This record gives sequence, C-alpha cells and structure tokens, in this order.
Amino acid sequence: MTAKYFRFQKRVWLLSHTPTISMDDSLGANIWLDHADGRIYRVMPRCNPEVNRSWLSNTSRLAFQQFDKNRLPAIDVSAIQLSGGKIALVAGGACTNEDLAALKMLKDALGDRAELFGGSLLKVGTPDGIAKSGDPVANRAGMKLMGFADVAELLKRAGDFGNLITVNADLYGEDAAAAKVLDKISNRIAFSAFDDATAKKAKVAFGIRHWSEVQGTMVNSLNILQKLSAAPTCPDEKLAPAYEVISALAGNKFNSACEAFKKAREYVPAFADITYDAIKSTGKLLEGGNA
Repeated sequence: MTAKYFRFQKRVWLLSHTPTISMDDSLGANIWLDHADGRIYRVMPRCNPEVNRSWLSNTSRLAFQQFDKNRLPAIDVSAIQLSGGKIALVAGGACTNEDLAALKMLKDALGDRAELFGGSLLKVGTPDGIAKSGDPVANRAGMKLMGFADVAELLKRAGDFGNLITVNADLYGEDAAAAKVLDKISNRIAFSAFDDATAKKAKVAFGIRHWSEVQGTMVNSLNILQKLSAAPTCPDEKLAPAYEVISALAGNKFNSACEAFKKAREYVPAFADITYDAIKSTGKLLEGGNA
C-alpha cells in the first residue's frame, strides 16, 4: 500500500532526509522530513526505542501538507510599539527551548511589567500508548523548567494587561470563546508562521519560521531533551526563527540555536552541564527521570 498524497510524486532516491521532532504533541515523536526542491513530500517515523519506536500517528504524518500554506511575511521588529500597562508574553506549545530562553530574556529586559505564560487552549487528549501523549503542548516540560505560568492564568487576569505578545500561540484559533477575554488587551502583537486567527486579531503580526524549518531543542513528556533540525523548505529566506526575532527585540540577538541554548542553560539547572552539540539524535534523558 502507498499513500495517495505521495504516490507518483517523487522518486524516493531523489529525496533528502532531515531528522527532527514532531512538535504537535508532547511525546515529541522522532521523524524524518523527506524533501526535495524546497518542498516536503512526506514525513516518516524515525526509530527511537525510548520515544515512539518506529511508529507515527496519522495526524503527525499528514500535518506537513499545511506547513507552507497561509504563511505570514517577515516584518522588521522595529514596527513594535508597546503601550502603557503590563505585558503578557505567551509561548505556544511548538516553541523550542531556545524560543523560551529568548522570551525570558525579553521579560528580563522589560522588567516587572512583563509576565511569562505558556501553553494552549486545546484540551489534553488520550494517549495512544505508542506515538502520542495526547498533550498538544509539545514543549510543556520545557515551559515548566523555565517557569512559565499556564496560559489559563492569563485568561483569568486578562484585564491586568495592556499588551499581549504571542509566539506560536494561536489562542483564538484554539478556542475562540475562551480567548475572547483577551479582547480586553488593547495592544496585541503576534509572532507566528501562519496568518492564523490570533494573527488576524493582532494589531501587528510578524512572520517567523515554522518548527520544521528551525534548529533547536525541546523536552518531551518523558523528560528527554530532544533536538530539532531544520529542513531547507522555508518559503521565504527573510523569515527567521522565533528565538532570533525575540532576542533581537530584547537587545541581544541570538544568531544560532547553539547561542540560544547557551542562554537556556543559564535559566535551567538541568541543562547546565549539557552542550548543544552533545545532544544525540535520540535525545538525552534529563536527571530526575520522567517529567
């Protein structure tokens, strides 16, 4: 049997293969992105006995078909203007540890008027026991390690804030009814790969690279630090990873995932003795066992 979406599309031996992590679920299934001519043709499971073995869910396997659709363009961050009042910095589930480190650095630069939140308004589902945990917040463990409050807390206190900056967090798209309370925040700014519902509700929306197009790390639900690799499939070379854009906004631009991970090591004691290059393709179990 062969998949209809791939049948007669490309000879297998003409495909290049990029090893990375599926950022749609906190198990962080290990995958291959099979690509050619700047396009992903298929996603295949990558063997990791400690994570998804050689299995992959249908949702993770087919998600690539939307990766190049409805993309946002890159905009100079100098267009950002913050109003008075407090600032809510929100990381979505597909943010890497490097993105989170950049957001923490931005929070440090902004001072006490800024607070960090992370997560999703999607409900946690049932694990399938092999390829998905059911939690749509891929890097939830990383957020906990870096001290991000759950986004549910932001909804309770939306009226306290004058500014909202979201990164890879389509809150309006996940639950429009619940996110409506965020309309109280007058100055909304979105960093997203897609022109999604939250980008449309923003005063300014900035295009960034999708997780399939970036290097970085995440911590999965088994407390394994895993590494993402970038497939050369970004539709616009002007687009940059979230960590690069956010760190530039903070006044200390990261030019690589390695630089950004060094900053993450300052924030997370469990990362302190780990170098970016030392993280193997099958990941590294952090001290303390399962998250």
